[in-house]
Amino acid sequence: SFSLLPSSILLILFFSFHVISSAYVPVYVMLPLDVINPSTLHVQDIGKLSYQLKQLRTQANVDGIMMDVWWGLTERQPQQYYFQPYRQIIDLCASLGLKVQIVTSFHACGTNVGDPVKIPLPDWVRQNGRFYTDAEGFANDEYLSWSSDHASIFPTASGGKRTGLDCYSDWVAALIQEFKQEFEQGIIRTVEVGLGPAGELRYTSYPLREKSPGSGQIWRYPGVGEFQCYEPNMLQDLKTASDTAGHPEWGHAGPDNAGNYNDWPFDGNAQFFSDDGSDNWNSDYGHFFLSWYTGRLINHGSAILSRVGTQLLPFPNTTIAAKISGVHWWYDTESHAAELTAGYYNTIKYNGYLDIASMFANNTKPVEFQFTCLEMTTASQSDCTGHRQSCKSDPERLVYQTRDAAWRNNIAYSGENALPSYTYDKYNQIIKQSRVGDRVISGFTYLRLGDQLMQSDNFNRFKNFVGRMKNV
Repeated sequence: SFSLLPSSILLILFFSFHVISSAYVPVYVMLPLDVINPSTLHVQDIGKLSYQLKQLRTQANVDGIMMDVWWGLTERQPQQYYFQPYRQIIDLCASLGLKVQIVTSFHACGTNVGDPVKIPLPDWVRQNGRFYTDAEGFANDEYLSWSSDHASIFPTASGGKRTGLDCYSDWVAALIQEFKQEFEQGIIRTVEVGLGPAGELRYTSYPLREKSPGSGQIWRYPGVGEFQCYEPNMLQDLKTASDTAGHPEWGHAGPDNAGNYNDWPFDGNAQFFSDDGSDNWNSDYGHFFLSWYTGRLINHGSAILSRVGTQLLPFPNTTIAAKISGVHWWYDTESHAAELTAGYYNTIKYNGYLDIASMFANNTKPVEFQFTCLEMTTASQSDCTGHRQSCKSDPERLVYQTRDAAWRNNIAYSGENALPSYTYDKYNQIIKQSRVGDRVISGFTYLRLGDQLMQSDNFNRFKNFVGRMKNV
């Protein structure tokens, strides 16, 4: 009988009916944020960087690197571009066989977790720009608001005027001109287009900076954040939208019951995020406001991505990508409060990531959906008051939802770790999130190169991780 067959034959029969094919997930490593000295505009310790990149390539067998190319360092005067230090790094990568992912960093550095250096936007941008603004009137100059996109308020080199969108596309044109050969050869593998603070398509709803020196950090985890719609031109746009909707009373400001940065969804003055109420997120007013707030953000992303996508069409070996923030706190509530203030209209009743993925899919060149927090497990989110239920964090379901949104729209999905990770449990979680059935993510970018990663034990674990990602 079948049960009496030798065990070796049983094993052969088992594996012949359970073929598990492996897949290759390329791994990139982010360079340090301060790889370029903002004072000298020179590469910091090119000898050390060269040694580390050689180790990454020859010992860990990574596919490439990702680096921020900062607006604040490359266009200090209007339409006068300086990419020389980045040329050094890209030439070094090319000589080692490393691909390069470029982030068009149209945001400021020095306001996010772990930022070791301050790189503000160019002076001429800060002097003329419009910025996301909270209800207290604080205009956050980390990133230009979408109300700057079509406003001819920025200078040209010849004294004329141009829009925010013109500034972005002029910069990308200069980048392509500088590195045309590297684009043609596919050395520059990806252009990740910066669309908001930290390079992410979102509002400045949870700023880690101070409003003024000594005033203390504005937002602390796990606060719901604040809506950022109080820039005057954005308020005018809201008024126009409310008039068109037949509800002029909805157009004066954002919700007056959404609380403050560090409130929780069920606090008394944050009733907009509660599960019941006549003017909460689920009311007619709530739907109107959130649709406008998120819709304008998606339009902003689309306006930039369509221009850059067209500019990159001549380079079939280069992909275009955009990053969405992993706002995982309060995910397991009906309102998803922190996602709403960030500009993601995602609730128990509405899948907001499908709208973003659809915009990416319909771009002039389809956009890769980049997402963070792949290393996080829901069970490990024991912040807040000691157990994850207190802030309803669920990064694993959030990764699932965003990955599903991308794949349902037939676009690539790639990942990052949100925080530095050196342990096997983090690597195992990333590997787990990298494959669903026969489908794998298009790539993983590790945050970040530094002395701690290159320490012997950490580097050995990292090498093991990269090897496993090449055979997921």
